[in-house]
Amino acid sequence: MLGRQGVRGSSPLTSTGVPDVVGDYGTLVHLAAGPREFVTACRHVRGHSRTARDHRLAAILRGHEWDSIAADLAEILRLAAARPAAAPPAAASLHPASEPA
Repeated sequence: MLGRQGVRGSSPLTSTGVPDVVGDYGTLVHLAAGPREFVTACRHVRGHSRTARDHRLAAILRGHEWDSIAADLAEILRLAAARPAAAPPAAASLHPASEPA
């Protein structure tokens, strides 16, 4: 599976539609649906600029750094704490009355 180490290599990148690759690196990796598309994609990426790819990669990897993840989580918690607490459900809705037989 393609991970951070794989994208840091010097070669252009091609992958099949592995969900993690699509989600994390879909804008960086040339994706292919099957064997023929994969071969075509490999031929296509041979001429890609490593410098341009490395700039895009740096932006993606910044989003995966612990400091960035912690800042995102802190913001989520801050927003959640700022919302008014929801009222607890009414007792009747927790235990609906049984229907007469």
